[in-house]
Amino acid sequence: MSALSQDDIRKMHAYWRAANYLTVGQIYLKDNPLLERPLTLDDVKPRLLGHWGTTSGLNFIYTHLNRVIKQRDLNMMYIIGPGHGGPGIVAHTYLEGSYTELYPYIERNTDGIKRLFRQFSWPYGIPSHVAPETPGSIHEGGELGYSMLHAFGAAYDNPDLVVTCIVGDGEAETGPCATSWHSNKFLSAVRDGAVLPILHLNGYKIANPTVLARIPQGSSVMTNTSVTLDETGIADAINNGGPYESARNAMMALDFATQAQQMKVISGQPDYSIGSVHAVTRDGVLVIASASGSQFASYAWGAANVIYVVGAQKLVPTLEAAHERVYQHSLVLEDARAIAAYGQHSQVGKVLEIHQELPGRIHIVLIREVVGF
Repeated sequence: MSALSQDDIRKMHAYWRAANYLTVGQIYLKDNPLLERPLTLDDVKPRLLGHWGTTSGLNFIYTHLNRVIKQRDLNMMYIIGPGHGGPGIVAHTYLEGSYTELYPYIERNTDGIKRLFRQFSWPYGIPSHVAPETPGSIHEGGELGYSMLHAFGAAYDNPDLVVTCIVGDGEAETGPCATSWHSNKFLSAVRDGAVLPILHLNGYKIANPTVLARIPQGSSVMTNTSVTLDETGIADAINNGGPYESARNAMMALDFATQAQQMKVISGQPDYSIGSVHAVTRDGVLVIASASGSQFASYAWGAANVIYVVGAQKLVPTLEAAHERVYQHSLVLEDARAIAAYGQHSQVGKVLEIHQELPGRIHIVLIREVVGF
């Protein structure tokens, strides 16, 4: 593909800026849509929804995909997974004219732009995600994790279709998304189209950094054995081609019979150790059980940083309740998993309790759903 001309770059940048302005206006403004007078608080919505942190990137990708579509005459679909990315897509459909075709009262003038802005995330208006009323929408994006599933579904039996799927970095840490990556195993190069996944690693969910965004690229990362990391897809993202040095892959490449100590050094002293816990008490004590205790070296001291990904069901009132949960709940589930996977029972060989830690070394990412044991 030939390099872009300066004129193409100028036009695309102008289009991208226009889409970004329409996006910001939907999120923030209820009046003065073209800033024809100085902005005041009365022009700003009292309650803000929509995620500017993700929409500028979505708009950038959309702009360049349009360029590729025109250059190569592609049949392409654009599916976005990041939540609250709706204002970006609405902005593009307005710029292209399809929004006004469906909703003539959203005219292509100052009054129409004002109505476009006011209706976004407003009573009797439109939602903050790509809702069914958005022109061309087949994926709502209001519930994270399903964009890849819908992308593959669109590609099946459509051999001429390219489905570009944007996976949000918060979405990438969900179980449905982790499972959906395996859909490529059912894709036929003859009868189906192609899915082009793009991980939008902008660094933030709508409020907090994601797990992956907390880890600098190039860091050595140890993903300890954890159902939580498997269910959320974090283990796959780190160990299968991510921008990190996988300590687990390096360790597993060694021979336990002759290189056991070297394996312990690699797993015990990474830049980042990631795993989960079995219980968190109300006053912040972390309780982790293990058959071998292999992960405890990095958790307790060896790793420079520790990230625990914790399902909300693991919150308990007291330390006694934490121990009860370990033996009566977690061990039962882990024992069943071990029998199915290895043909042998599991056991609680060692228990680590963390009552106090150096400031900033341990981060807990709490997921408001049932995940892990």
